[in-house]
Amino acid sequence: MKKIQMPKIIFLLIYMFVFTFIIGCGRAHLRTIKEPMDVSNYNEIYVANTDISCREQTWEAKDLNAKYSQFAKDEIVNALKQRSKYTILENISSSPNSLIIETTIHIVYGSRALRYLVGFGAGSGSIVVNMKSKESSSNEIKLEMESRSKLSVGAFGGSMDEVIKNSIKKIVSQFIAKL
Repeated sequence: MKKIQMPKIIFLLIYMFVFTFIIGCGRAHLRTIKEPMDVSNYNEIYVANTDISCREQTWEAKDLNAKYSQFAKDEIVNALKQRSKYTILENISSSPNSLIIETTIHIVYGSRALRYLVGFGAGSGSIVVNMKSKESSSNEIKLEMESRSKLSVGAFGGSMDEVIKNSIKKIVSQFIAKL
């Protein structure tokens, strides 16, 4: 019977520790709530301001909410411009028969210190992004998707900023691809 050398065991334990705490759990999980319906009939889109809510009620959280609200709208507008299939409307009243994209985000920022010091879910943060495309005159939902991400561990507590931005980018790219 062959004995396992001590350096190999130590290397393996260090590798598992580093892998666990660097990777974290911040991957976005997407699901389509309503498949696209008649979206090819439209050529104009209005992008509504992103509505963000969060559990934390601090000035810092409110500032971050404003930052991510603008980030989400910019990502949507840029993705639509790259697609160049749609005319982006400045206000909804300019065309009664168009699509409206509404985005709502709920964030739990959590505690980076708790994620770093305790781990195992303590101080975890999460984000839920919901995007809808609605017909402007009837408010009928034509497409709806949702993204969920959670950060419970990560190197030095993980970066909720990266989780939020990656979640927004992923759902926007998938949503616009379905339009």
